Amino acid sequence: MAGGGGDWSFIYRSPIVFYYTFETGERLPVYEYYLNRFWRKISVCCHGLECKECCHKWNAGLKDNGYGEYFIGRHGGKVRMVHVHKLMWICHYGDIPNGLNVCHNCPGADNRACCNINHLWLGDDLDNMHDAVIKGTISNGKSHWHALNPEKI
Repeated sequence: MAGGGGDWSFIYRSPIVFYYTFETGERLPVYEYYLNRFWRKISVCCHGLECKECCHKWNAGLKDNGYGEYFIGRHGGKVRMVHVHKLMWICHYGDIPNGLNVCHNCPGADNRACCNINHLWLGDDLDNMHDAVIKGTISNGKSHWHALNPEKI
């Protein structure tokens, strides 16, 4: 029995599509049931999946920082949520290599809720930070926490 009662075992009888590998190395099976639900929560633009210009918006849960997140199951008694842009990358290309991040490159401005595979790329931590500084999506200089709160340093 899963939360709220009822028999949810049908989920775990659906085929495993792939395994999601967390940064810790832990692997969690992603069942077809959850993947079908995932695709229904994305708004694709009128140009279709191959569009390189428009963002494909995630229409479900967003974290406080604007990134889309999605429930892919329970493991070890814990609810497991993943970033939707990472899940989209894995759906198309397989595992994310160790040490790399899935980064956004949306036309106009990065959209953290975007799932368009054409707007995603792989980069290491330095690439990701450099990209964020160039795009102004990371605080630095006068807007950095240290500059705004010198008395707390």
